[in-house]
Parts: sequence; structure tokens; C-alpha cells
Amino acid sequence: MFPIVADTNVVLAAVLSNGPSRKLVQQAILGKIRLLASFEMVEELDRVLERDFPKLDKDEITDAYLALALIVAPKEKVNAVKGDSSDDKLFECALEGKAEYIVSYDKKVLDVKKFRGITVAKPEAILEKL
Repeated sequence: MFPIVADTNVVLAAVLSNGPSRKLVQQAILGKIRLLASFEMVEELDRVLERDFPKLDKDEITDAYLALALIVAPKEKVNAVKGDSSDDKLFECALEGKAEYIVSYDKKVLDVKKFRGITVAKPEAILEKL
């Protein structure tokens, strides 16, 4: 089981469609990967669900995410994403949880490619490794 950090866009894609993001979450349920998250990431998911998807059951989705993910409390602040410091929380979480991968569909996050030994990739690339 290797640890990964999933960006909010990947978590939402897992909820909304039956594509690679959902398959990745299914691998976490099966224990093949370990999802890591921080409270800041959970708060972002909550905000986005409330703002963009008011018809979805925000509490149910957030509770399922909390049950599946290992919550870490990052101690180190980093500046990894050029032009969008709000995504640095992914890298802070990954460093604290010793993640091997950050999974995202966000171009600015993907442009980082590698950060202090952590590979940034789309869900499809991670699924190929399983």
C-alpha cells in the first residue's frame, strides 16, 4: 500500500463519474493505496461541494472521505505551485504523510511534476502502477 494525496478535483471526479478517479478511490477502499488528507483539504472539499454542487449530500461525501483518508497535520509550509499558492497544501500534506504521489487534474499542480521525491500525476498514471 503506497500513500497518495488526491486533489479536490480528483475526489469530486470520483463522486461524479465512473472514471479513473473513482477507480483510484476503489483501490483505496481495497487497501492497495492509502489516501492522505489534511483538515485544510477537507475544508476545501466541503466549500466546493457547498458552492458548486448544492444538490449533493455534502455531509455524506465529506464523512466518507474522512473515513477513507488518513488525516495528517502538516508542519512545514512550502511554495511548490507557481501562480496558485492555495494548492501548496497538497504538497504540505504529501510531505507530512510521506506520500509517493499527488494526484490531480489541475494543470498548475501537474506542471510541478516532481517535488522533493513526490511525483505529481493524473489518476490514470497511478492506476497503471497498480
